[in-house]
Amino acid sequence: QENKDYYNLMFIVEEPTKMPEDGGFKIAQEAIDRLASVVKACQQQGRFKDMDTEDLTFMILSAMHGICALFCKDRTTSFVNKTNEELMHNGYECFVALLEKS
Repeated sequence: QENKDYYNLMFIVEEPTKMPEDGGFKIAQEAIDRLASVVKACQQQGRFKDMDTEDLTFMILSAMHGICALFCKDRTTSFVNKTNEELMHNGYECFVALLEKS
């Protein structure tokens, strides 16, 4: 909630002078690589069996990015019975519960 502008700048706003050879932000690739290594480590311990590492990494990244983007762009007003804090906390808890069932 307190870093909305930073998140927008880093992950939502288009790069003004994007060069095709850049391949995106280096920090984004590092974050994806780190997440993929965590997923692989979980798979080596028997979690997320029969799931493709890249597909699961993409799904986790998409879910987290989606949650952050909804808050940064104030797209949570349709959820009238919950505060932003409740949505963030409970939504995250639901996501973790889904991962733990895998």
